[in-house]
Amino acid sequence: MVGSGYGWSPAGRAPLYSASKAAIRSFVKALRFQLEPHGVHLMEVVPPTIDTPATADRKVAKISPDVIAVATLKGIVERKPAVFAGQTRAIPLMLRLAPATLERLTGQR
Repeated sequence: MVGSGYGWSPAGRAPLYSASKAAIRSFVKALRFQLEPHGVHLMEVVPPTIDTPATADRKVAKISPDVIAVATLKGIVERKPAVFAGQTRAIPLMLRLAPATLERLTGQR
């Protein structure tokens, strides 16, 4: 399932988007508990902004679709619970070492 870094640390400028992505994160985790006993692997993909026609006008750092595709396929092969690419790779470490700093950064408008 495709989530977002804002599901892990909310964005002050996008509270509804952040809430919907946090719901996806919670859903993935709960569904994983149900599916694992049946051998089904469920992975959350946590991409940053991807360079597509839909984001062409956004002036933010972006990664190519190829980068997230490769990371996703690698995560499937390695049976990872979540895959991060680009700027989102720092999220798990930041949540362990400096969660308040991460929330301050993502919470800025």
